[in-house]
Amino acid sequence: MSLLRKIALVGTIAGGLAFGSGAGAGPLATFNTVSGNGSSAIAHFVGFSAGDTNTLSVVAGLSNFFVNKSTGIGESRELGVFGNGAEIQFAMTDLSVANTFYSGAGSRNADGNVHAFVTTNIQDIVGLSSASYAFAASLPSGTVFVGFEDRPGSQSDFDYNDLVFAVVNARTLQLAVPEPTTLALIGLALVVLYRFRRKRR
Repeated sequence: MSLLRKIALVGTIAGGLAFGSGAGAGPLATFNTVSGNGSSAIAHFVGFSAGDTNTLSVVAGLSNFFVNKSTGIGESRELGVFGNGAEIQFAMTDLSVANTFYSGAGSRNADGNVHAFVTTNIQDIVGLSSASYAFAASLPSGTVFVGFEDRPGSQSDFDYNDLVFAVVNARTLQLAVPEPTTLALIGLALVVLYRFRRKRR
């Protein structure tokens, strides 16, 4: 196999590690964040698929404003004005097992996993009701959708649909920096390629 092909193979593997995860594919290797656009951000409840009871809060902001089992599809709350690019960090508390998980990097959570899947395409979040998808489709183009996973580590199915909501007047930053584990695997692949090349010389 030529060196060029080996580099392409390593690039494909690294790309899959860094960018290939999505809802339902196990714990996310990378994460997106929700940020303001300078206008008043409004959250809309979209739906859920969970046995546990979960509440949603804004970190250092509104507390427990959505409850997955008692909030109706389409109910909304004004979150306040967030500056352009300022992160809107969310916290989901699972009342059934007393766990709280945060949006953003897995390092924010006790189990080290990413617990919030952020996308602008509601179809990326599977397992919701037809009413949930219909409501999501009625929201403006560019709406940001967030799906939380409510169980830690080995207890989790990582389908990211235990509490799902939308944020209007917000944006999602493109794929954030890979978690340290992913970076380590990419680095290892490059070291192996370098040693193989030296050995052939």
